[in-house]
Amino acid sequence: MIAKRLRSSRYRVKDLIDIMSLDNISKPEKVESLRKELAQHHQDDGFLRCRNMGEILKRHLKIALLKPMQSLDRKNIPMFKPWHNYD
Repeated sequence: MIAKRLRSSRYRVKDLIDIMSLDNISKPEKVESLRKELAQHHQDDGFLRCRNMGEILKRHLKIALLKPMQSLDRKNIPMFKPWHNYD
């Protein structure tokens, strides 16, 4: 449901995250703490390169939305097969 909403308003969300990346919306120690925790949680050192909350949010959203889609693809659910494969 969140993915569908993001898809339908992706330009507005992108603009918001871009603005967040330019603004200091949190204290440096909070940014440091969150990026370390998310890097550990997701096992992704890319969070350690994030410089602010906007960049952290952008990376987290990408990961949070891509993981469920990848797991659906791996399960080989029939509704994701091309139509021409159905009898």
